[in-house]
Amino acid sequence: MYFEAQPEGFYYQFEGKKLPYTPDFRVSYEDGREAFLEIKPASKIDGDEFRRKFVGKMEVAKSLGCPLTLVTDNQIRVNPVLYNLKLLHRYTGIVGVNAIQMQLLKVVRASGLVSINDLSQRIHVSSGELKANALALISRGQLQAELNKEKFGMHSVVWVGA
Repeated sequence: MYFEAQPEGFYYQFEGKKLPYTPDFRVSYEDGREAFLEIKPASKIDGDEFRRKFVGKMEVAKSLGCPLTLVTDNQIRVNPVLYNLKLLHRYTGIVGVNAIQMQLLKVVRASGLVSINDLSQRIHVSSGELKANALALISRGQLQAELNKEKFGMHSVVWVGA
């Protein structure tokens, strides 16, 4: 499973207006299926306007072959996915690749699967700096990690995606 934060969005109709929308995540499954995820606090989804807008977004997403699912914090709070998605979301929109990220990509390409802990020993940067740079690369799809089984940390394994 692969997560892409803030993928390319689309337009939907609401009350005669064409409105832009960017999903929080695109999930690509190993079997080739894809889906969009919208993450919202449960307290934000009660309004009628939110629901009507969301239905419009769902219709367009379905027509694109990538169904949209609403996931509330209550639904995934006990699961590491919420923690990991929130982490990834922090690093969305960072443009460019810095020297640490280039070195990180070089080591991962040469090594295949490698843990963040092993990378920190090879690259000689602080664990926080390494995790931040790895998350930036994951959010852009340049690295991949297993994000649905455990919280992202020093023990996490990363690899270069296909």
